[in-house]
Amino acid sequence: MLLRKMMVITVGMVLLFVASPSTLQAQDSACSVSLDGENAQDYLARGQQYDHDTPCALADFSAAIELDASLVEAYVGRARLYMETDAYDLALADLDAAYQLDPQNATVLALRGRVYAGPNAVDTLGGPFLNLYLGYTGYGDDYLSAINDLDQAVGLDPNNIEVILAYGDFYGINEDYESAISQYSIAIDLYPDDPRGYYYRAFAYLKIARAISSDRTLTPEVSDDLTRVVELAPDSRWGIYAQGFLLDMHGDFPAAIDEYERGTQLYPNDAAMHYRMAYAITAMIFGRPLERGSNERGLAAMARAVELAPFSTLYWVRQGFMVVTLDIDFTLALADHQHALEISPDFPPALLNLAGLHTLSQQYRDCEQSAAYLDDVLFIYGSERVRAVQEFKDFEATYAQRCIETAGPEMVDVSSPLYPAGSIYTLGIRPLMLENVPGNPSGMVVCSPATESTVVRTAQNPNDGLTYIYLQCDGGEGWILETLLQ
Repeated sequence: MLLRKMMVITVGMVLLFVASPSTLQAQDSACSVSLDGENAQDYLARGQQYDHDTPCALADFSAAIELDASLVEAYVGRARLYMETDAYDLALADLDAAYQLDPQNATVLALRGRVYAGPNAVDTLGGPFLNLYLGYTGYGDDYLSAINDLDQAVGLDPNNIEVILAYGDFYGINEDYESAISQYSIAIDLYPDDPRGYYYRAFAYLKIARAISSDRTLTPEVSDDLTRVVELAPDSRWGIYAQGFLLDMHGDFPAAIDEYERGTQLYPNDAAMHYRMAYAITAMIFGRPLERGSNERGLAAMARAVELAPFSTLYWVRQGFMVVTLDIDFTLALADHQHALEISPDFPPALLNLAGLHTLSQQYRDCEQSAAYLDDVLFIYGSERVRAVQEFKDFEATYAQRCIETAGPEMVDVSSPLYPAGSIYTLGIRPLMLENVPGNPSGMVVCSPATESTVVRTAQNPNDGLTYIYLQCDGGEGWILETLLQ
């Protein structure tokens, strides 16, 4: 974890600078494409050659702007990179500058419309609450400005693929997936060799399927589109994303991880590739068995994604989730989530996870703060933006109940026909967390998947009437609610 702790200090200094030609001289050795000259067009041309090598391309576009502030293409190129790394304020500033220089540029208007509305919510690997309870999709939310820009872009160049895809994204952000599919289908008809139309349409189809059923089986439409992406561009980012996702969904997790790792070798500075690799390794919400050493690999991949995209609220939240899940480090997890809120104070997954951290950790248990984070979700978005409000309220009540529960030495022994003292409990494919562990600063230990644990004691908390099981396992010993074992 030493590397991870050092990275917290240095992250954020990697990408966001305005480079000058002298700055680039030191970077040339680290970037693979040679520079033909030293004027603005030379830096622009080289920046456009980098295939999602964010630091190199970003530096070149910045150098081009430094030398010639009228280069619209340089602002557009840099804005794309900012969008890919979730630096939306910086992207908007560049697109505003480009618009002032060329107000009739359809691509500029399309990209700015996407920034106003938010990132592409069709292709998201966000946490479950992002889709389960909340109509929240990310950044921006300036829908009127988005529509204005997108309509102008359509009027200027209706067959521009950036315009078509941007409108598809806009529909996806607003959860009108049928209209999104229609837009992506237009892109496919006009540009059949561009993998993006197929890729985004696949995830729009997937959103519709998931709204109907939680079954992880892919529909033919999703499989066909993702397979077509792989056929068109197997070594592109899109091809690797698609192939990794297909392997993942078919249950071949080692092959999916290998595919993403191949992607990180081809695109070592692509934050999203490292994020997908980390997610494939450690997405424990799907109950995946983890190989030895997976924790370290996943945390390292996630740290690299955060390093490359330090303004990504989602990446900080995901890293914090992984740190507490895999490393049981509540201090780092809390810092990551608080950093996410500094970037985007209204990001629901961060608020929800912070509520959980202040509930589950003895070290940071604060029931009042946990309840405040949960209330913030409803207050910020209101009932009209929170689906299944009653279900959310039930979830909130469960958190509150867990927060005030104390399973300690004062508990009263009771008999349990399911878990008698001395019996053996075999874990499933998920790790098991035990709470209220004496002498453990974090208050938790983790029992490994598919191992045996011994029931030491079954007791009831007189404060809440709930029954707890005290287990001994390979990771240590502690309490767990009986209902969680069932």
